[in-house]
Amino acid sequence: MCNLQVQKIIALFVVALLSTALLLVYSPYVQQPQIIQSSSRFEYHCHQISNKYTYCHSHPDNAHDLPNYITEPLVEYNVQAPRKAPQLKLVGHVSFDLDGDGISDPGARSVTDVWAFGNFAYVGTYDKPICSGFGVRIVDISDPSNPLYVASIPSPPNTRANAIKVSHITTPYRQGDILIHSNEPCTTAYNKGKGGVEIYNVTNPRNPIHLSSFYSPPIHNLFMYQQGTKAYVLLADVGSSYLRIVNITDPRNPVEVVAVGARELKIKSDLLGNYQAVFVHDVWAKTFPANNANPYYAGKVIAYLSYWDAGLVILDITNPSSPKLLGQSAYADPDPLSGKHPEGNSHSAIPNGEGNVVLMGDEDLSPFTLVLRIEDGSHRGEEYQAQGALEVPVAWYIDHVHIVPVVNKTITGSTYYLGSACTVDKMKPAPPESAIALLDWGGCGVEIKAKNMADQGYNAAVIFTDDEIPIDALIQKQLSIPTFFVKKSTGLAIKEHEGTKIRIGIAFDGWGYLRLLEVSNPNNIREVGQFAVNNVFVNPPPIGNHTIHNIAIDGNIAFISWYADGVRVVNFSNPKEPKEIAYFKAPTIFDKEGKLLAHTDFWGVYLHTINGQKYILASDRNFGFYILKLEL
Repeated sequence: MCNLQVQKIIALFVVALLSTALLLVYSPYVQQPQIIQSSSRFEYHCHQISNKYTYCHSHPDNAHDLPNYITEPLVEYNVQAPRKAPQLKLVGHVSFDLDGDGISDPGARSVTDVWAFGNFAYVGTYDKPICSGFGVRIVDISDPSNPLYVASIPSPPNTRANAIKVSHITTPYRQGDILIHSNEPCTTAYNKGKGGVEIYNVTNPRNPIHLSSFYSPPIHNLFMYQQGTKAYVLLADVGSSYLRIVNITDPRNPVEVVAVGARELKIKSDLLGNYQAVFVHDVWAKTFPANNANPYYAGKVIAYLSYWDAGLVILDITNPSSPKLLGQSAYADPDPLSGKHPEGNSHSAIPNGEGNVVLMGDEDLSPFTLVLRIEDGSHRGEEYQAQGALEVPVAWYIDHVHIVPVVNKTITGSTYYLGSACTVDKMKPAPPESAIALLDWGGCGVEIKAKNMADQGYNAAVIFTDDEIPIDALIQKQLSIPTFFVKKSTGLAIKEHEGTKIRIGIAFDGWGYLRLLEVSNPNNIREVGQFAVNNVFVNPPPIGNHTIHNIAIDGNIAFISWYADGVRVVNFSNPKEPKEIAYFKAPTIFDKEGKLLAHTDFWGVYLHTINGQKYILASDRNFGFYILKLEL
């Protein structure tokens, strides 16, 4: 696989994309909170956590925005008011032991996806702090109050298991319980890890039997289903941006049926926000009965693709060799909650039972965005999204997909178009005043462009392209000058007048949240409602990631893993006004000196029936596997 594809995959998991503004210092609050702003409706408490940084939060945790780091006024976001919701009941818990010493390892960030079948749960493995090779952990949940870790399916070396699906299949070749899990190289050793998927017979979960390996590039998500006497699996190949449909009727001999991407499916999308890309991130399938009232879906197998900046994509895959596009959603500009440009980042999407509503979660792991503003000329006052770094060299704090530059600054200057800037021959030196180079993408690497600009005295560079922003360029750790990427239309607007003055800065726009889409007519998908936990729009952001992750549905109730905000339970019987009805958060742990060791960090969620009772199964990357129950 080419370097760019590998870099794309790694960028997906390690990029909040060079646009956040504040280093959140992991130290205890050493002073009593002081009220710095209040009204009859809200107030803010701030804690001095170092000589340089102050951490502020709203009280009582409502979703208002403190004055931004650049110039923005106080903003009230359109998020429902806080309400008291009961905690989910904690029924059972398993904290996995990474190093084999028999002692629980809090803070190890060890788990990913969770699935269940029969009396067993299956929990994937992440790769922090080490690429452990544990793969899939198998837990006996026949007694939910006493779950027992009974077996593991090891990962190949330097590889982690992210997505897991288990289902019973009956085909001419196989009858039994089949497990499929994805392979992804660990972020710490991506050149050495394995890709593709592994297929196991888990009819006896305590003794899994390997049936086959399939495909080689890294796979992030998958979904398994049966159609008649045949069985299939959908694969989200984030490296090639393709949806792959694989026939696993004979699980010992999988056969790819089709591989299609945005071009083949005729998917259209603008590139949005910090991580500007169009690729299939997550997949789901649903088979509708022939008597379903909706003619678009009756008797068909429908795929729901989370297609990042393209939003939700709905396909008819009844004939798996010829997927047909039924429709796709679009992101409104401005965003209905933040009022800013939309971020995109469609991460997961699941339909309700009737198929008329899809719940879609946007995994926006950076609450900040880079904004380029034209300060003079015919486009004066226009603002555009940008990507890049505001300081060089960039200092990194890497925590899963959370990268935070340690500085906050704004760059202002006059722009001068210099072509590709791959050589300095006949290149115009920078004028004495603050100057920003405007460049075409291509011809040479971004490091060469940045060095040439620095040598000629330019303070920053703006590169424009009509393609996807080159991901390999975005994750460079050190460039000679701050470098930004914008769409071709933005570059042409700046280029209209030599010396056009621009300003690039960081703006707060919140984390990713839940969108409710009306899909009765897939040709006219409408976003009808939204739900965001309070921390999505708290600025400065609290410690941790506060974006939505995965979703499970039972009737009109959604169960959502929301990273540092725990598991949230939302009633969407009225999709226009979803309401939170319960939640669960794991504890926060400090060491003896008060240093933060671990906090809630939920990744996976799955609804499962055990002995006739419904339970919520959830995976917390810091604390392991939980069994929860909703009792209202």
